[in-house]
Amino acid sequence: REISARAVERLFLGSLKYHESYKGLSFVDALGMEQVRVDRSGRVRKYRNISANELFTRIKAGKPESIEIVGPWKDNAGRIAASIGIHKVDQDIGKFGGALIIDWDFDSFIGYLDGIRVLNENLFWLFSGDGELLMQPVSTGDALDPRPYLSKDVQSDPRLLLVKEGMVVYQDLSVHPGKPLVRLAIGIPLSLLLKDVQDTLKFFMLVFLLALLIASIVAFYLSRYLSKPITVLAHAASRLAKGDLTTRVRVKSTGELRLLLESFNQMAA
Repeated sequence: REISARAVERLFLGSLKYHESYKGLSFVDALGMEQVRVDRSGRVRKYRNISANELFTRIKAGKPESIEIVGPWKDNAGRIAASIGIHKVDQDIGKFGGALIIDWDFDSFIGYLDGIRVLNENLFWLFSGDGELLMQPVSTGDALDPRPYLSKDVQSDPRLLLVKEGMVVYQDLSVHPGKPLVRLAIGIPLSLLLKDVQDTLKFFMLVFLLALLIASIVAFYLSRYLSKPITVLAHAASRLAKGDLTTRVRVKSTGELRLLLESFNQMAA
């Protein structure tokens, strides 16, 4: 057990190195007690009992290899974070054997949004799945608060609203269909739209197309760099644990994720 735990720690620490959005990783047993835990400071020896945690309860009740997400929320430092859990089966008994827990932050995603300008302004609002405000624009001019115009229904496709104060575009972004992870909204005040009357129509079309493009990029970002690699690695680790030493990860990727997958394959070899 000690040798296995150290091997898992090294794998977790390698994952932290290649995934800046990972704040920490841990493995908990079927009773909700951490057996391995690492964070940005390195190995953590003070293990937690998360048996009463909402995420653990949902993972335990889920299906094998299912993924559950709790959050996002703002932590004590004001950073946006979420927790991700993967249901793991004990192959010896064929029942729930524990869970892989990933503490995830949205710093890189927020930084990406901060760099986007619409009419030379940052106009993005970000909400959690239950409507909690996570991010709002810091504007030097007039601001349009989109909250009065947002519906409570799940909006899987971008929705454009023309209101007397300006324009609102919003969409729910999900990992699991029908369960919004975050809601992204853009509020464009009328004063910005009328800066150049001759280009007003162009601005309408540009903002609408930009909203569609951003929504597609964000959905691709979440699915490719969050759900798919984690699921593939989880399945590969399960096969390796069963004794299949020919297990290799065959996911095409680039950059840091490619290095992580290659490291896994080298470990398997």
